[in-house]
Amino acid sequence: MKIFTIFLHSHHEARTMSSKKKTQQQPEGPVPIVAAGHSKKVQLEEGKTYFWCACGRSQNQPFCDGSHKGTGFEPLKFVAEKTEVRGLCQCKFTKKPPFCDGMHRDPSVLKTYNQQLLRRNSELVGEVAAMKRQMQLLTAAVVAIAAGATAFAWHRSTR
Repeated sequence: MKIFTIFLHSHHEARTMSSKKKTQQQPEGPVPIVAAGHSKKVQLEEGKTYFWCACGRSQNQPFCDGSHKGTGFEPLKFVAEKTEVRGLCQCKFTKKPPFCDGMHRDPSVLKTYNQQLLRRNSELVGEVAAMKRQMQLLTAAVVAIAAGATAFAWHRSTR
């Protein structure tokens, strides 16, 4: 399975109020992939060290599996303060990492998530088209081989 790796060049729409005038902030580096539009409840053990995925690429969400290498992201190391079930952020836009604060419901995060899903969908459409072309070429090759084998067999039988 191809690992889903993309960088978006535009940051989610972060807006600030200044003198009753809205201004859009500029991107501050790569945008994380929204791994899911909801938190993940996990059992944390007091004193245990965890590494929360900050990039969204890990196949072991919400924890890091090393997929961030070369992306500019680093996992967040944290130690559980007590044994409990907590909701860990999977949208990667929380203001209280690694814990979910509901940012996955924010319109700007939803927009980013939808853009990422649409981009991945377009990539998959391209991959399917490439596979179809490969299947057509393979089918043509099999037909040519079968025709050659038939001709060879006919030629041998007429000797």
